[in-house]
Amino acid sequence: MLEITLAPTPAPAPLPPCRFRFPDPATTDPEGLIAQGGDLEIGMRYLRAAIALNPSISRAHINLGVALAKQGRLEEAIQPLQQAVDLSPNAPGASYYLGSVYAAQNRYSEAAAAFNHALQIRADFVPAHQSLAQLLLLQGKKEQAMEHYEEARRLMQNARSTMANEPSPLLP
Repeated sequence: MLEITLAPTPAPAPLPPCRFRFPDPATTDPEGLIAQGGDLEIGMRYLRAAIALNPSISRAHINLGVALAKQGRLEEAIQPLQQAVDLSPNAPGASYYLGSVYAAQNRYSEAAAAFNHALQIRADFVPAHQSLAQLLLLQGKKEQAMEHYEEARRLMQNARSTMANEPSPLLP
């Protein structure tokens, strides 16, 4: 278990001391950090501090990018998301979120490339199929959009039927 203790950093409004406990650096939970105190800005400052301590934590870059995007700071969100893609080229989530930011900026070709990259990594990644379908529909490419909508629907049905056929671990 990795334990990180952060002291206040010099800033206009200094951070209070905070201790983070991460079960594994690769699976940090920055959303939990952001939720701490309900202050997105403080959460992002902690994410930036975590990245400064260990720049190879892809999940921290992803969540910083998502937090920036949630604030409408789309251009700023691209750098940490691209960094996450570079750090974890086989993680579809980083490419998916990067594509989502590009789509929100009407940068459709870059968004499509990012969604397609996520699908190259994991062909059953439903959110990328759904987002790519929406993007293609916006571009008037209805047939291609329907292919991705249908694939997303098929994948979700398969997941539901698989779950329905598996015995519950709670039942004897």
